[in-house]
Amino acid sequence: MGRERRLNLAGALHHVGAEGNDGRAIVLDSVDCARWTSLLETARQKHGWIVHAHCLMTTHFHLLVETPKANLSDGMHWLNHVYAKTFNARHRRRNHVFGKRFWNDVILSDEQLVAVTRYIARNPVKAGLCERPQDWPWSNFRDLQPLAMGHTSRAPTSVRALVAQGRRLAAVA
Repeated sequence: MGRERRLNLAGALHHVGAEGNDGRAIVLDSVDCARWTSLLETARQKHGWIVHAHCLMTTHFHLLVETPKANLSDGMHWLNHVYAKTFNARHRRRNHVFGKRFWNDVILSDEQLVAVTRYIARNPVKAGLCERPQDWPWSNFRDLQPLAMGHTSRAPTSVRALVAQGRRLAAVA
């Protein structure tokens, strides 16, 4: 029996993530974190994604990605494959870094959008890695703070786009 097909939808918002093999770490130090963050930026550019939120944890990561093209699977395959190759080479390992394929949920409502954004931001706090979301260096929570304070005009372009996406979702619902 084959695997279930992915929803690769143009213009969709996705909550996406991947976990380490058997719950193991996918990053061991700040060099790994910086490399993953750099590769995420390359994937964003290469695949035309709008990355609204991201949070890299020690054993997994979360993304809130808008895909103008129907290419989520291509981009995630590239990101996880290239990261795993560099991680294994750097740490002289040869087995799988990620346990399973990435998972994703399509965001269908404003409520779901808010809940996912909060979940991603609060993930390091919940895991006991920091006291406040803005203290975690491997997320973009600091970019989302102006939005949380109601200052959409001071928010980065991708965050303003997220507000617009929420308005589009509200208009559809």
